[in-house]
Amino acid sequence: MIWLSLFRTPRSFFLSTSLILVLGSSLVGCGSSAKEAATAAQETASAKKSSQPALPPLEEAVEPPRIVLKARVRNPRTLAEDIGATLGLPLRFEQLVSKAAGTKQKDLLPFWEDDVAVEVVAALPTAVGAPPLIIWSAGIRDKSGFLETLAAQGIEVMDGPENNQHFAPGESFCALGRSLGASAERVACANTEEALGQLLPYALRGLPAEELDGAAMAADISLAPAKETYEQYFGMARQWAIIGAQRLYVGQELFDSAVSEVATSLAQELVDYIHDLDGIAFRLHSSGTEYRAVAVAEHKSTSSWLAQAASYSAQHDTSLPAGLGELPQSAETVMYGHSLPQERFAKFFRLAADLLEGWALHQKFSPASAARLRKLTASLQVLLSDSILAEGAEKSPEDASTDEYWRLSASEVPLKSQYEFWNTLMDVLGDAELKKYLNSLSEEQKLADLLPKMTSQELTLQDGEKITIFRYENSAALETLLHPGLAEVPIISEAVDLNSIEEKTTASTPPRTYYLGLRQIGQRSWTALASQPEIVSELLSQAPAKGADAFSADGRLAILQENQGAFGGLNSSRALTDALGRRLEGQKREKAAALSKSLPFPEAAPLTWWVKATEVETPQVHLAMNLPKDFLRNFGTLLILASEDSSEEQK
Repeated sequence: MIWLSLFRTPRSFFLSTSLILVLGSSLVGCGSSAKEAATAAQETASAKKSSQPALPPLEEAVEPPRIVLKARVRNPRTLAEDIGATLGLPLRFEQLVSKAAGTKQKDLLPFWEDDVAVEVVAALPTAVGAPPLIIWSAGIRDKSGFLETLAAQGIEVMDGPENNQHFAPGESFCALGRSLGASAERVACANTEEALGQLLPYALRGLPAEELDGAAMAADISLAPAKETYEQYFGMARQWAIIGAQRLYVGQELFDSAVSEVATSLAQELVDYIHDLDGIAFRLHSSGTEYRAVAVAEHKSTSSWLAQAASYSAQHDTSLPAGLGELPQSAETVMYGHSLPQERFAKFFRLAADLLEGWALHQKFSPASAARLRKLTASLQVLLSDSILAEGAEKSPEDASTDEYWRLSASEVPLKSQYEFWNTLMDVLGDAELKKYLNSLSEEQKLADLLPKMTSQELTLQDGEKITIFRYENSAALETLLHPGLAEVPIISEAVDLNSIEEKTTASTPPRTYYLGLRQIGQRSWTALASQPEIVSELLSQAPAKGADAFSADGRLAILQENQGAFGGLNSSRALTDALGRRLEGQKREKAAALSKSLPFPEAAPLTWWVKATEVETPQVHLAMNLPKDFLRNFGTLLILASEDSSEEQK
């Protein structure tokens, strides 16, 4: 809600003064004449200052009440230009800001300090329903020259409290005054007069003096003011959920009861989690070789299911699964996850099973067909376990034209339970009553064709062991829905014309066949997925990998080992460029395939991410992502390729 409110302020406020404050704070080098003017103005100001009485020392301002957001970009120019250089994109920071600035604002750019942070403060209004109070601020290098430029533009400047100068360009309300922190003077602009009055002291003499961890970008969101303001509505959430659930009733007892319980449980969980969650902190750190983005959710209690799950994770071992390093060396993506105990999910799976079975009975499915749907849902629960997964190209890295990727996963779920799930899924996909129902939903399209066709067969592995594998085929329409092109991603609110999808994709997205095999090896059961049964046999015969064939052989797991958590994973540059390239069409796709064979930094470290929970008195959940700059440069080459192709098509 806080972020949505930020976009309800007048458009002109953001397109002019605010955007200039955020991005233009460092555009000091726009031209030699502007620099000379600023220097001359500064000399004049120094001469005047010697004849003026000394001002009293500044005192740090106390943080005002109802603050919900504090944010800082430590150096907008440096960060933007660093990102542009990292991606290899031709970013021209001056051009970006100049296009957004009006003529008058451009005249003020030489006065912005290019090495002082731009900051944002937001607070809730005292009146419910009123717009949020938002103020932006940035340092300036010459107060007198700035004021003289405003006067030359015909903008009236008035003296205000604490020796500040107030002015109102356009629809914003601004002030210029002395500041603590790195800049002696700052200019601040707010969206309302009330915001300027309440937040100006803190914008000048409060936030600039706070550290905020010294990150390149930082933001702290506090939920306490919002919870105090809207507390009266939380108690009504359960009643609203009951009323909403009643609208979904169909007259089938099992379904209606499940709908009611789901609605009230979700409403209660939402209210509990809002009470538990104290705030969210975001930091973006930049070094010479990488960026690291970290978001931390801080809790003050554990009444909700999510907060309790975080607490459980913080108190239990989250070391990397031993099998993670035994995945194949050729993998381009690996992931791992620690599961909560099955009993913590029991209610979810029971309600899901009740909903499906009750819906099927309401649609006049036979008891046997309805029972299959329930069994499928229930069998998912037994698959909950600590697990690892790897993904890689089926063909050699030199042949980047392949669309096919193999997947290999392992867990401690008994093989019998896994076979039970896949056999049940095969029965459901082949259910004649389900197909009949789907086809009845449309007179023009057979929706049952979207269901994969699934069968089982026998496979002999390389070492002679015989196993049962599953074969399933996706139609072209289903493949397109699962893997849409970049220019053809369907919007949720729009109806999807399956006939047109079929026509568009017959040539470029043919039906695809996949094979899935399972095998017990030691304490783990392994699952392999590929487009050819021979590849499934190879994956299962060589797992777990050892020595030079193991993923741990080249040190790519180092960052995950240093930051062990509940979940984590990494993606190579090739995995990302291939995944995006497969969404392109025509010449774009061919060029993306060629690009994947000649990345600027083929040995770039992978993107690495992890989620972990910590707890002292209450739990905190950390979501972090490590982005090597060489990795981003590889990604940037694909962005340039797509952009260039788009420009050629427009011509």
